Amino acid sequence: MRKIFIGFFILIFLFCSDKTKKTKIVAKYKNINIYLCEFEKYYSKNFLINYKYDNLQARKDFAQRLIEQTLIAQIGLQKNIDTISSVVRNIDIEYGKLLREKYLKSIILDTLAPPDKKRLNQILKRYSKIFYIRRIISFDSLLIFKKKDSIINNFDFYFAKFNKIKHRGIYAEYLKLPWKNIEYEVEDVFYKLQPGEVSGFINSTYGYYIFKVDSIKDSINIAQTDKYKTIEDIKKIDMFKRFDYYALKKIREILLENKPVIFLKKARLLWSEYKNDIEKNLEISIDKNSRFHQIIAFVDNGRLTLYFDEFINRLSTIPKYYQNITGLNRAIQLALRDKILEMKAREYGIEESPCFSVLKNRVKYEQIYFYMLFSTGKTDFKWAHNLLLPKDYKKEDIIYFEDNLKNLFINNRLF
Repeated sequence: MRKIFIGFFILIFLFCSDKTKKTKIVAKYKNINIYLCEFEKYYSKNFLINYKYDNLQARKDFAQRLIEQTLIAQIGLQKNIDTISSVVRNIDIEYGKLLREKYLKSIILDTLAPPDKKRLNQILKRYSKIFYIRRIISFDSLLIFKKKDSIINNFDFYFAKFNKIKHRGIYAEYLKLPWKNIEYEVEDVFYKLQPGEVSGFINSTYGYYIFKVDSIKDSINIAQTDKYKTIEDIKKIDMFKRFDYYALKKIREILLENKPVIFLKKARLLWSEYKNDIEKNLEISIDKNSRFHQIIAFVDNGRLTLYFDEFINRLSTIPKYYQNITGLNRAIQLALRDKILEMKAREYGIEESPCFSVLKNRVKYEQIYFYMLFSTGKTDFKWAHNLLLPKDYKKEDIIYFEDNLKNLFINNRLF
């Protein structure tokens, strides 16, 4: 009973928090309001990816950028440009990403905490090392599992073989991997190996592989750089790595729970036809009457279906190495996974959040803004950006709400 009460209290708190964030404005220009929830979301994305220093002026600059982005998108909408329909597909995909991300963060919230002292000390020892490896990888576990003992014992021979010719879904590749690019779940395997040693068979969220360490080099000495900034960057990268790992683990569980059924033979036939049309530069008609409007997968006895045209629409979110006949099964699983997560998010009530409607608008403005930049045909985006702004726009007229700008929660931490 106590747990139910606590859970109910948390849901009320999150809803009220969302509502407050929607009504809180961080910047205003004429009829454009930048709300706290959208600012947190997009500032977090920008700040964490680019690792810029954070201060009040940086926040004001970013709010100005969001206002200008919205102005340019509004111009596009006012012009009623015909090709706006061409960005709708991308808007839906980006909106789906928002739904999935919010849902996953809601169900695995504990992974968003910064690393504890023990984990941080471990990372600091590993951070400066770069691994130069050769890897034999497949996205079909059976293909590589059958040969695993032979590959481990004769790695150089098999690497040369698979590197020279494509071998039905087994790939050979050279990689340079600093700590930040090593998957969280296989970090311990990497840092136990010495140059010349071969790993065992690894079942990773990104594939099945065996690798050999050719050399390990030291990159930078943290003491010679800005140590505080480096440590802050490390914390953020580690949070992303752990979230990625636990999110993918949870996704696999959700996918299996929903009993996926994939019509792989039909999908392969449709994929071959689609690729042939692309190679011949034929116009692709993906509509209700086309051959693409066929079911290639479903889950939970048909409760949710995946049509081939939906799969094609989602290709931009699927890694390119899955976009071939050998990786098609995994690619369909990824598209199916995205649909399941979006369905779960709606069932969870994510769309009902007052903040979410604000974020959905931001997605629309962002997509149309980038379309408008591309449509100028200018390679200098900054110049195109200034060209598209209204002549009467004055950045001096922007009103900033500094108290709201000073109190940001980025990945559940107060900045």
